[in-house]
Amino acid sequence: MHLNQLYKILNRKYVDEAVELINNIPYEFKVRFNNKMVTGLAFHIQSLMERLKQGKPIYNPNLQEIKSRYEEEFNLSDRFVSELSVKFNVDIPEDEKGFMTILLANNIVEKKDNDNVGIIVICHGESTATSMVNVCNSLLNINLVKAIDMPLEAEVAAIYNKCLASAIASNKGKGVLIMADMGSLISFGEKIQRESGIPVRTINNVSTLTVLEAARRVVFKGENLDEIYNALASKDSEAVLSKKKAIITVCATGKGGSVMAGNLIKSTIGENYSRKVEIIPLDYMTIENNTKYFNEIKQKYDIIACFGSMKPSNNEMPYFSINELFDDNIREKLINIIDTNISSNKALSRKDMDIYDKAKIMFDKYLLYLNSNMAIKCIKNIIKELDIKEEEKENDKVSNLVIHIGCMLNRIIIGDMIIFDNIKDFIEDNNEVFLRVKKAVKSTEDAFKIKVSDDEICYIVKILQQF
Repeated sequence: MHLNQLYKILNRKYVDEAVELINNIPYEFKVRFNNKMVTGLAFHIQSLMERLKQGKPIYNPNLQEIKSRYEEEFNLSDRFVSELSVKFNVDIPEDEKGFMTILLANNIVEKKDNDNVGIIVICHGESTATSMVNVCNSLLNINLVKAIDMPLEAEVAAIYNKCLASAIASNKGKGVLIMADMGSLISFGEKIQRESGIPVRTINNVSTLTVLEAARRVVFKGENLDEIYNALASKDSEAVLSKKKAIITVCATGKGGSVMAGNLIKSTIGENYSRKVEIIPLDYMTIENNTKYFNEIKQKYDIIACFGSMKPSNNEMPYFSINELFDDNIREKLINIIDTNISSNKALSRKDMDIYDKAKIMFDKYLLYLNSNMAIKCIKNIIKELDIKEEEKENDKVSNLVIHIGCMLNRIIIGDMIIFDNIKDFIEDNNEVFLRVKKAVKSTEDAFKIKVSDDEICYIVKILQQF
């Protein structure tokens, strides 16, 4: 973070002192800190000085454990505390060295992620899976989840081979979770397991929320493949959704940087969003030791993010450095985290949905100019007019047709016209089906007050030829 940004919210003398302490670490201390250390230390120094000024007691019940576990960091902390005492003419208790040590120990190197269960999202459409995965990876600050899109014209065999290759690449010895929307994509997992020997489980009726929940269980809870599958396939995830959401802020003491971070979050998201989520400041050791109090918080709340100057090693939530609270797009990111996690329990209960219900969810999320309720009603009528048999209505081909027509309507509404090559020859060769489709879309044209071009009708005919 640029120092000018820190100067806006912290006392300049504490920021400068943090920089000076880090830049003048003696050579015998063979530690090097990441670029987030100045921010965390500056917050910590200011909160320490405020507590001393107010006469608040500083007590660290884990001092001896910290001293033995982080010997080198404790020695450096001892030096820092001595310099701060002289610089600001204050008496700093011994217990403060424990809090300072935790801060130092957690900013030396980033922890490496262990090999995890792989996650692959497969959906019909040009970018449905990619959109879900981008949201998930961004909100959780990870790059674990992989996407495979199935465009309308794609061959199922080609998509399967792509999925097989992705499963082989994603498998780190703990198996792969496939999350698909519907149709033949749901059967890929069993076939991949049979052909490759990779353990695979499949979740159908995928949504952004289920992808988030799966990724959270993989990365932040370290669950194995069957634990994740059983949780998502059961009612457990619905119970999680019913809890109030919470954001944890963490620092060494739970009374300094974490409180300031919480205040920053509240001021950033505004009063309306602050009512939707609980901001809970905690000290590092409460989380690290998985205390009774922390477990009570986990039982009561669904923790959707953690911001702080140090990352607990056993945390079960997406972690963001306190530095990120100063990013230009942080308000949008925070609101996305909250909005994406606040959803009704129905989001995970889609066993009874038909292709129209599933298509409507996609339309609502990705077709911004389309009235999805009217579109589904019109598409049902088109399917009926085309005399598509009932037994065909659950297969991939009909799903592709429904999604295509929805995209077509959205395209026409915004004036995005498409061209069908060799249209005259195609209409001449397929005149009977062409006229039948033209008649079938007439009521939809009236409902939306649009004109479906001959080019669009030819594309529908081309899809029908695959039936």
